[in-house]
This record gives sequence, C-alpha cells and structure tokens, in this order.
Amino acid sequence: MTREVILTETARQQMNAAADWYAEQNPSVAAKWFNGLISRLNALSENPEQYSVARESEFMSVELRQMLYGSGKRITHRVLFVIREQRIVVYQIRHVSMRDITAEDL
Repeated sequence: MTREVILTETARQQMNAAADWYAEQNPSVAAKWFNGLISRLNALSENPEQYSVARESEFMSVELRQMLYGSGKRITHRVLFVIREQRIVVYQIRHVSMRDITAEDL
C-alpha cells in the first residue's frame, strides 16, 4: 500500500536548516544530501514498517518510528515519523547528536 508522506512545518524547517548548513560547508555535498533525503522520504510511502521503532516511542502515545540517514557511510540524521492509515507524518528531522524528543515536541 502506498501512503502519502507529509512533513510537518518543523520537519521541513529542520531539513532546510541542515541543507543550508551543508551548503555553507560544501555545496556539492549539500545537493547530494538534500536530494538523497528527498528520495528516501519518498520511499517511505512504500514500506514504512521496515524502519525501527524509535527509542522515544515507549514514552509516547503513538508508535514513533525512525529512519536513519546520512551522506555516505556516516549516519547524521534521524527522521522521526508516525504511520497513520493512509499517511506517513514526519514530525522531526534531527541531527543524531540532538537530545531525544518528548511528547511535547510532536
């Protein structure tokens, strides 16, 4: 079943901020990172259940899942999402060094 992938405004801002940071460091890496992330987000619509339950999920009222992402072999970001009936809602795209989210962050 193919589901619609929806990014919250927070997730969209986090994605753009990360892309901006990469662009300041190395524009070619930024484009690769951003395009790769968009591709992976689109792929979420096909089989979101393949991704693990996020560690924060035990403290949430929903099953929060995570997709790990990075450019090259290094994981740099966690895409935190919830599977709804016909939708995947991406709540956060966070650097792996950031603190865990809480229910208030959703």
